[in-house]
Amino acid sequence: MIRDSKTFALAQFIDDALINILCERTDLRAFIDFLSTFGSVLVFGGFVRDCIHNCVHGREQDYRDLDLVINGTFASNKQASKNHFGGYRRFFSDGLKVDFWELSQTYAFRVSLFAPSLSNLPLTTVYSINACAFELQTKRLYEHTAVESIQQRTIRFNCKKYLNLFPLYQAFRGIDFANRLGYSLDPDVEGFIRSTLSTASCSEFVDAVKQHRNDQSADQLEHLYYTYSARVRVV
Repeated sequence: MIRDSKTFALAQFIDDALINILCERTDLRAFIDFLSTFGSVLVFGGFVRDCIHNCVHGREQDYRDLDLVINGTFASNKQASKNHFGGYRRFFSDGLKVDFWELSQTYAFRVSLFAPSLSNLPLTTVYSINACAFELQTKRLYEHTAVESIQQRTIRFNCKKYLNLFPLYQAFRGIDFANRLGYSLDPDVEGFIRSTLSTASCSEFVDAVKQHRNDQSADQLEHLYYTYSARVRVV
């Protein structure tokens, strides 16, 4: 966690964005209040990343979902389904997706890559732009090279120790982040993407991504595959 004036300004920006959302979303506010009864709640990854992006670059990157981490233990939620990483997923009436899980159940903690702690949470993400978390109660920003990567508009690796878990989906994520945010790919990331796609068929890539992202059409994914795999498309 860093505490300089720039980080304080980023934390304030994130807090203001959350206040604006929760003022309009009483259903989401009630759900977060419920989770808070089990421990402090952190907004992790994508939403925090997009807030930092908006603050640094003066742009409006809309949030699509929320990842919430609870520093405590809670009973399973009957209104939620399991997600791919062992946590829970809840959809709200307007389609908003919220993934939530206990801090200790973060995948990289469960497989003993890092000791479970708030300060280690940013170390657990595959990509550095997502290595950021905002604690709602204390209004503290925890980050590990996320701000630097966002400032430099570069998709870099953060934790590579579980790239073998859903590698085709991780390759897609790197491409998707770069395209959506207008960032460049670090050579190490680009090499991983190309080598991963070159060992899979187009249909395998499409199927792997759609297990996680049904919003992506087959045509979109086929275009990405042939763009980055260096394979020739047969028409």
